[in-house]
Amino acid sequence: MGDMKNYSWLGSFERTPETARTYYGRLVILNTSILTAYGKYDYRPIGLESVKLLLSEATADGKEILSAVGHEATANVFSELTGYKIEMNRIQYAQKYRDVCIVLKLKGRPQEGKILTTEEMEKMGYGFGMLTLIS
Repeated sequence: MGDMKNYSWLGSFERTPETARTYYGRLVILNTSILTAYGKYDYRPIGLESVKLLLSEATADGKEILSAVGHEATANVFSELTGYKIEMNRIQYAQKYRDVCIVLKLKGRPQEGKILTTEEMEKMGYGFGMLTLIS
C-alpha cells in the first residue's frame, strides 16, 4: 500500500524523506482514475492512512490542494473519511508533471447517468489510488 516512511510511494522517483516532500508541486483530489494528459504514469493503491498523511504534509508545507471532484457524494465521503473538507469542483483538469493525485475509486460501475448518493457509494465500495505523471 505504499511505504510512506521511505517515500517509495512516489514510484520510480525513490526520494529520501528529506526531499520527497519538496518533490511534488500540488496535491489533486480526483473521483476517478483518468489520464488527462499524455505521458507515462504510475498508478498504485494506497491506504486511507497514507491519504491522510499526504493531506497533512501538503497542508503543513503550504502546498496547493486542488479538488477536481465532480460529484457531491464523493466529496462528502472523502471529507468524512479524511477529516479534510473537500469541495465538489467540476473543472476541466489536466495533470502536470509533479502533480500527485489522490483518486477515490469506486469498486463498481454505476448505471449510465446515475448520480450516486453517499449511501450508494458506501454500498458499492471504494478504495484509494495515487496517480502520478512521471514523464
